[in-house]
Amino acid sequence: MGVIPKFKITKSYLNYDRKMRRKFILFAMVFLGVVGLQSCEKLPDAGTDPEVKPEVGEFTTAKVQLTNDYPHYNVEDATWKIKDSYQVATFTAKTKSTTPEISVWYKVINETAHRRLDVLNCGITIPESIREAFTATTYANNTIWLIRDIELENRYDDGISASIYEVELISIASKHLRAELHFDAETGKMLFSKETISKEDDGEDRYVIDAALETAVRSEYPEAIIVDASKDNYGIEADVIIKPEVDSLEVEMLFALDLKYINSEYDIEYSKLPKQYSAINDWFVAMSHAHPAPAGSDEVEIVTGAEMTVSDIKYTSLITIEYKPELSDDDADEIEILFYLDGNNTIVKYETELAVEKYSNGTFILNEGNMSSDVGSLIFISANGSIDEDAYFTENGENLPWLTQDMFRSNNKLYIIGHSGDLVVVDAHTLKLIKKYNLSDYGLSSTQITTHLAVIDDNVFIRHGKNTGSASSISKFNLTTETITGIAATAYASNNRMVVLDDIIYSPAGNSVLVIKKDAEIAEVIKVPNDRQFITLRAADDGDLWVSGYGYYLDDSWSQKSDNAIMKMDVDTREFTSNIIPYNLRGSYFDQSPIIAALGNKVYFYDREFASTTRNILCHDFENRDPNTNTKMILEDINVHTEYKNGTTYNEIGINKQTKKLYVNMLKGFKNDYQTNDILIFNIKRDTLEFEKSYANKLHFPSAIQFTSNY
Repeated sequence: MGVIPKFKITKSYLNYDRKMRRKFILFAMVFLGVVGLQSCEKLPDAGTDPEVKPEVGEFTTAKVQLTNDYPHYNVEDATWKIKDSYQVATFTAKTKSTTPEISVWYKVINETAHRRLDVLNCGITIPESIREAFTATTYANNTIWLIRDIELENRYDDGISASIYEVELISIASKHLRAELHFDAETGKMLFSKETISKEDDGEDRYVIDAALETAVRSEYPEAIIVDASKDNYGIEADVIIKPEVDSLEVEMLFALDLKYINSEYDIEYSKLPKQYSAINDWFVAMSHAHPAPAGSDEVEIVTGAEMTVSDIKYTSLITIEYKPELSDDDADEIEILFYLDGNNTIVKYETELAVEKYSNGTFILNEGNMSSDVGSLIFISANGSIDEDAYFTENGENLPWLTQDMFRSNNKLYIIGHSGDLVVVDAHTLKLIKKYNLSDYGLSSTQITTHLAVIDDNVFIRHGKNTGSASSISKFNLTTETITGIAATAYASNNRMVVLDDIIYSPAGNSVLVIKKDAEIAEVIKVPNDRQFITLRAADDGDLWVSGYGYYLDDSWSQKSDNAIMKMDVDTREFTSNIIPYNLRGSYFDQSPIIAALGNKVYFYDREFASTTRNILCHDFENRDPNTNTKMILEDINVHTEYKNGTTYNEIGINKQTKKLYVNMLKGFKNDYQTNDILIFNIKRDTLEFEKSYANKLHFPSAIQFTSNY
């Protein structure tokens, strides 16, 4: 870990025409992203090789080609050997001042010798063409580093296709600490460097880059330029550049001996973390109370590749961040944190040395309780699967209010509202009580039923009144001034959850969506297309608003037909895009949470045919505009995963957007039957749901589900 890919550097010593051709090709590769340093064929396994390997001393074809390729040198005394599938000649290239050694690699196919590589040993003198770039590095300090060897590597494909210098150094303080610097032989530009801890003999052999290796590399990184490759008894390592134009990304790729891809490793600054790993940024935002985020310049190590396993958890990427938090003391220890991500780039496990509060990673399910007897309770399911049936009571030694209806997380606090105007504020990570309010003490009539809430800064927006009708509205309770202010134009606010996007509240209200800015005294009323009713809302991943609703229309024969639609509202233009679906989106008396849940452009909901004895889950593809094909049943009858039959799906579906898991709360029935129930958890697998696990008899009429990772 922490190893930067190797890079061989070479300089041309051939004629002017070839030098200019090489310069053009190298320019094209490095600055235009053209891949194709080699086009050699990788030889098959022994027994199927069409090439006849010569007996020792019989290198006739290659010897003739060597003489043709190097007419200005005496190659009669060259020594020959076979390395892998190549015939390698080594000779001394005498000049007036030096006698460098050159090794030339040939592949003989059908009695024709093809030159693929030559390596010129340049001793320990830095060539003038790279001296300026070398001097600018820390490795030029000869009190710390000594030059051990300099090589020039030229690769051929009907002419030179790459020419790169490698400067190898050794630390004066430790003979096991090595460094390699790699330079473009034409421009003198340093391509990249790496430091390694190694023994005198690391057991690696040169691996001549061939078409098979190029194909293997390009299958993972189509724009990659291969710089170097080596082989040992366990596999083949290829060092590549991914972004050749600017800020070259140096990647070390590992393959099995049969070129099966294993993994890639590279280092990058935290501020340049690829977008697909946004879950890590989200994690630091959610954990900001306990875990300081890295600085933008802090280095991140990424290992990604074939599926791996840790503690029985499968992952495909391991991202390691070791850093010292900003503003920390110079003597402070560095923090190391490891993130394990699956193929969907979802964090499936993390390891950190810092303490993380008990309730910082998991799932909350709020129970309203039995209307006649129970108080509210708060279930917490941790990321490792342990469950606390009433985490609020565990931490505070007291019960939540009667009929707790809704909860909202903001400002690292969790806000919970009860039916009778009871508002509870707790720390979101410890669940320790911060303060309790009864809103009737602050001017809200005791006859008002409080059902839902949303929070912006220190303002708690509360929906109150009847289940339906003009008596329902929304008021704002300021926690600093402890005053309640009514919001005009919020009559008919629905008994259903509100959504907050960019400090603006959206609430369903009959056939409309109410838009309330945090400092507004009056709501904006947005009518839903076709006068659709029973509006429920969800935040979309792209920052807009999902809307579900149903209505009626008259067909050509003047018969009344239902009009069920999944809609998306553009929060900037207030325009709706609607998809008609052939399934029921009406709510029942018990629906006080959104009917829909969303993940990307997929919207999930129950089959609302209440007369049916099965409980199905449907998935709507919003990008598909055809009502005959845009909605599919992805789970037929949830009851097959319960011990009872004909159970009731109660309130919302919940989707953890990070883990791609879907939660369903099932009750056997009402009266005493509600005590028999299940929390069912499914993995979302494209167009199916895969049952994972369940928790039996923990529910007491659940009213809301929240996931810490969604914040």
